[in-house]
Amino acid sequence: MSSSVNSDDMRPLVNSESLPSVSPVNLLVFFGLFVVLNDKLRGWYAALDPTAVRDGIPGHEPGSLEHVDSFHALCATLIFATALAFNINAAAWSSHGSKYRLNLQVAYISAVAAWTHREMWLGNDWYVTYRGAATPKAKNGLVSFSGLRQLEWVFTTPV
Repeated sequence: MSSSVNSDDMRPLVNSESLPSVSPVNLLVFFGLFVVLNDKLRGWYAALDPTAVRDGIPGHEPGSLEHVDSFHALCATLIFATALAFNINAAAWSSHGSKYRLNLQVAYISAVAAWTHREMWLGNDWYVTYRGAATPKAKNGLVSFSGLRQLEWVFTTPV
């Protein structure tokens, strides 16, 4: 990465053209991996943790911080799908390589977020349940969290 020094405050200025970037093909592959892995993990956790076991466990019930109701999930899906369309359009019309790559990266993040909220809207959110006896909110020693949200963060944070 190349940089220069600003003589006024002696902080290095980073040249954005030299920052690492992800190719569009890699972004498509990452998105495909996210969709496939989500499907596999949802099936695996559903077999390990049937709904009858999850019901009433903190984190899964409506009104909890983890649960997203159908209406809000649909609204978020539409918002992220719109952001995806805007960023693909911006990338298509961009004449600068760094702006093109940035718009594609934001489009990828929007696509993953739109897919995540689409899954929530369809009722396909999956939860990981674990023993949390030391946790005050644990019911019968069990606590759950959204595995889908964790997977979303894993696939979007590094990009």
